[in-house]
Amino acid sequence: MTTSRTTVLRLVLHGAVALGVGGLAGARAADNPHADAFVSEYRCDGERALAVSYPAPRARERVPVQLAWNGESVTMARAAPAGGLRWTSRSADLAWTTQGRSATLSRASDGSVLASGCREQ
Repeated sequence: MTTSRTTVLRLVLHGAVALGVGGLAGARAADNPHADAFVSEYRCDGERALAVSYPAPRARERVPVQLAWNGESVTMARAAPAGGLRWTSRSADLAWTTQGRSATLSRASDGSVLASGCREQ
């Protein structure tokens, strides 16, 4: 595992621990309403890697996600979707939108795309 991937995963895993969530489950845990919290890694166009710590599906409305971005762990709250699921961080000016196993990271303020073509690994 490369240093940057290790750093990304460490940031997200630290965020998951800080949230007090339990063990990590497989990527398809999102399909099971009784699953535990889990971390998914995404590979985006331009070979950028992102990792996201998701809460247990039953806690999605009240527990934020943690997204590793530019060496930091960003806490993102659930927001009204534009199709799929969406989380935003007003302080970091980020919006994370997922649909199935695909995702896009954009600026919350103007919608400019920062990472596109993100596919869950």
